[in-house]
Amino acid sequence: RARAEWVLGQLPSAAGRPDAHVVELRSPVGGGSLPGQTLPSFGVAVPVRSATRAAAALRKGEPRILARVEGGALTFDLRTVARFDDGDLVRAIGGLIAADR
Repeated sequence: RARAEWVLGQLPSAAGRPDAHVVELRSPVGGGSLPGQTLPSFGVAVPVRSATRAAAALRKGEPRILARVEGGALTFDLRTVARFDDGDLVRAIGGLIAADR
């Protein structure tokens, strides 16, 4: 949770998105090795106009960022992001929000 709050706090004024927030998540384990098994996690959810289009743009960017599309928001699961990549994630989310205005 603390890490997700840090990421959210690095976005200037939540990058103008007061609706961006920390979320509790359940992350699937492995690539099919444990079907149905999940681990608790935290992340950041950022509502955008077209979550599908924004997720595709992040997948094609450099570095590539994967996000879940849930309820019209992009959700970034921090269990799947190495701590040393948090800065890249913050920059990608900030750029995404700036482009979404």
